[in-house]
Amino acid sequence: MVSETWSDVEALSYIASYSDLIRAFGTNAQAGRDHYESTGWWEFRRTSFIPYDYLATYPDVVAVYGLDPLAAVRHYINHGYAEGRTVSFSAYAYLAANPDLIDVYGSDPTTAARHYIKYGRAEGRNTTFDGYEYLAANPHLFAYGYTTVADAAYHYATEGHDYGYATRFDGLHYVAANPDLIASIGTDNHAAARHYVLSGFDAGRPTEFDGLLYLASNPDLIPAIGLNEKAATRHFVEHGYGEGRSLHFDSTAYLLSYADLGQAGLDADAALVHWISHGYRETRDSDGAFGLEQADHALLLEGATTGLIDGAGDRDWYALNLEVGARLTFLLSGNSAATLTLHDAFGIEIQPVETAPNGLLTFEVPEGGAYYLVVGGTVAGSYTITTDFLYGVVIGTEGDDNSLYGSSNDDLIQGLGGNDYIVGYSGNDILEGGAGDDQIYDDDGDDQLLGGDGNDRLTVSDSWYYRPSGRTVLMDGGNGDDVLTFEGYDYSPIRDVVTALGGDGDDRIAVSHALAATVLAGAGNDEVAIDISGGNQTITLGAGQDGLRLVNDWVGVPTVVTSGNRVTDFTFGADYLLTEAFMRELVWNWDGSNPFAAGYLTLEQVGVDVVLSIDRDGKAGNLGSPVAVLTFENRLLSSFTAAELGYNPDGSTTVGMFQPGTAANDRLYGTAADDLILGSGGDDVLNGRLGNDRLDGGDGNDHLISDMGGIDYLLGRNGDDLLEVHLVDASQPNKAVLLDGGAGDDRIVLTYALDYYDRNEAKDHIVIVAGGTGDDVIIVDDVALSIIDAGAGDDHITVDQSPRSVITLGAGSDLVTLAGYGWSEYEGIDITDFDVASDRVDLSAVLSHLEDFNPFDIGYMKLVQSGADTLLQVDRDGSTSEYYQFTTLLTFKNMAATSLTSANLGYEPYVVA
Repeated sequence: MVSETWSDVEALSYIASYSDLIRAFGTNAQAGRDHYESTGWWEFRRTSFIPYDYLATYPDVVAVYGLDPLAAVRHYINHGYAEGRTVSFSAYAYLAANPDLIDVYGSDPTTAARHYIKYGRAEGRNTTFDGYEYLAANPHLFAYGYTTVADAAYHYATEGHDYGYATRFDGLHYVAANPDLIASIGTDNHAAARHYVLSGFDAGRPTEFDGLLYLASNPDLIPAIGLNEKAATRHFVEHGYGEGRSLHFDSTAYLLSYADLGQAGLDADAALVHWISHGYRETRDSDGAFGLEQADHALLLEGATTGLIDGAGDRDWYALNLEVGARLTFLLSGNSAATLTLHDAFGIEIQPVETAPNGLLTFEVPEGGAYYLVVGGTVAGSYTITTDFLYGVVIGTEGDDNSLYGSSNDDLIQGLGGNDYIVGYSGNDILEGGAGDDQIYDDDGDDQLLGGDGNDRLTVSDSWYYRPSGRTVLMDGGNGDDVLTFEGYDYSPIRDVVTALGGDGDDRIAVSHALAATVLAGAGNDEVAIDISGGNQTITLGAGQDGLRLVNDWVGVPTVVTSGNRVTDFTFGADYLLTEAFMRELVWNWDGSNPFAAGYLTLEQVGVDVVLSIDRDGKAGNLGSPVAVLTFENRLLSSFTAAELGYNPDGSTTVGMFQPGTAANDRLYGTAADDLILGSGGDDVLNGRLGNDRLDGGDGNDHLISDMGGIDYLLGRNGDDLLEVHLVDASQPNKAVLLDGGAGDDRIVLTYALDYYDRNEAKDHIVIVAGGTGDDVIIVDDVALSIIDAGAGDDHITVDQSPRSVITLGAGSDLVTLAGYGWSEYEGIDITDFDVASDRVDLSAVLSHLEDFNPFDIGYMKLVQSGADTLLQVDRDGSTSEYYQFTTLLTFKNMAATSLTSANLGYEPYVVA
């Protein structure tokens, strides 16, 4: 998920999906984008809020805002959340319940919700879909995370209808296959489907009952029922089970006993029908020489299977399901008089491609499907079949391969060169990206994901809650700046074992919900995020300036003191520990001061190691006690300083640091105090953390971060730099931040990570922005005063709910976007040098609820000449209502109103002299 390309609707929907983000960011769309990129990805957050579902649920919102999704999500964030509104309408359920709409409109939820609002509600259309029946009829969907009624509706609307997926479950066969349910469910189809989804699937209950097999096993029913399979199944449910009838006919043995059946093109299923229709009347033997004593027909594809020839002429058979091109070997031992043959689905013998002197037979599968291995003998005695199954192989090209998919078996997929997209699916897979920037995904099996050279993204997500045992996963990024993400199943018990290798390069590694994890970040300036509420995790950071971020992805903390999370090679003066987000999530009443002073965090020498513990209410509280969360192996307590921890571990006041960078790519972090950090050359990452900091990127494409507030000065200098400030502490008055991009195409962003109710405390903050030369992107959110000089170049300035802004655009074709929903709170935005020949203002966010109307034509907006200046004024409810009045939103300094056109404003303006 690439959040930097999100639209405002997508970004705000992400915020609306989480109550903490609503309180922190309000309707700051850029803050949502930045939060996901910097924090949300390693917190494994997902977007769940759908604006049109919200509109369809609440006609009163539609009455005010129409069908504007941006207005809808803003309404929810600003009002609906506080009012306790919830979404009950699902566009996908509506589509699934009315498949004729899918045929006409497709699966677009926006169109579906619009249809319901405009027509469907009045037509009395159904808005519910029987997800139980759909999931039960298509149980393979569980493997892909479709487990709820809502999931079922989504899948049917987006894929299932087009592919003809069944919406009805055969409950009669399910009950027949599980006769213990006959008494409670009988022939109630819906009850059978619900039982299967809620418990039967987890319990591994079968869903298939072979009515024809029942007939073949009870030939006295053939004259009355014939080949009516459903009637046979109903007979078993209503009568046969109670009468003690069984299923014992062996159709495979029947097929393998009579060569004429296979020669006529019959497989085992057709052979079953043949026996009911003809063989029974022809008095053919139903099982030939095979008999019924063999209880298990399963064969280990990699291992040994034992069996018994219980008399001369006895034969056993084993079933295999093989994919085309697979190679496998069989070695029969233990009974010198036994013979082994392989037969296809029609019982026709397949010849081996190789025969070794020791009797080892090698077969190559000509077609995918069912096969049978037959063992026969003339002398009684046991035997052993040793089988070796070779991997299925998928080979890419040296170009960009966009669809390298595995199967349900064990696969080897090699992307080779290019930027490849690889998905392993189930099975124990080996997925190799090779050279290039590859994306590799898997969700089941003991897998190996190998990125190779390039900037790769390796993702493993375990949603298989019904798996009885855990997985063993290897993720190796190889050379390059890689992103490795492992997300185990997020409910107890955690059970997966993962090894994550970053390799050379500046890597980002996140591990969540692992029973055991081994992380080797490798050389480079890496960042590792670990979930301390998981199992035992061992981290080796490797060479470079590495960061270890502690995350708590579950509610609460470990309740047992443990040193299961360990760092083997923490390097003083290079590596650092990031605990601020971790602290904000877990501790109570922390004011941002040194957490070691208040006893929220403690370091203790335990033998040759140092142990970090957390106490949720500090040493002054009595509700909790210290819990060990991280062990630094072979380190001395006296060696830890604010350079590594951000705070002095003895609780004393932290003194700021001077950190000079090098010509290489540096990753330098400050302390909780006032720091000076110089990047020098290279593409550097500089983070001031707490305090009043000065960050100087120097040459290179640098990333400067002030993520914990403070009165900071960020100077990008040369290169395409990213300057970020995330204000989180509004307690200090009169804060000022200076952001100077310098030369290059820079991105300068100031957003909030404040609780929504604390944002008013930030109204006295001041931000000064200098874009410098280059095509810059500048985003400023809700401060008392923003002074912005975009500089030369084609710049894009976004102002979001800042009460007072002064903007100088400079040379170039520039764009100013007003992004805030609370536009009525603007005290005024001055643009000092607007050029009608090249500059533009984007008002779409201010007037999104008007859709396609020109706001100047319907009394929502006007231009007013005021002396030498032009005022852009807005009336929130239009000139026909008296509740709101026209207020000045923008002032174009030294500008004639008549010179502004639709090319500048997006609408043909109305001018008032």
